[in-house]
Amino acid sequence: MAERLSRQYKIKKLEIELIGGDKKDIRDLVADFEYHEAIESPFIRCDFTILDAVDFNKALQGGEKISVEIETDSSKGQPMKFTNKVWKIGSIIKSERGQMYILHTVSPEMF
Repeated sequence: MAERLSRQYKIKKLEIELIGGDKKDIRDLVADFEYHEAIESPFIRCDFTILDAVDFNKALQGGEKISVEIETDSSKGQPMKFTNKVWKIGSIIKSERGQMYILHTVSPEMF
């Protein structure tokens, strides 16, 4: 049976560039993400689940760039890099300690 090393990964970079140009490392805010790529689609989609206790969403307008760099055990030191743009903030769940929401992003080809 083949080893499934590609399932093990390490996030090297997870950064958002706000509309004003400020860059923030959001690795501590992202609880989960889903990467979607299809041969029939000319763009990549990625959804980031954000756990926000600092009202980070108030700085978001849409159009922010999220840069991601992921290294897997099978990539042999060559990380996968991609940059997506935020097009929607969805599924907001508020609680007394903060909120959770999803940043829906797409690759620049979508625009």
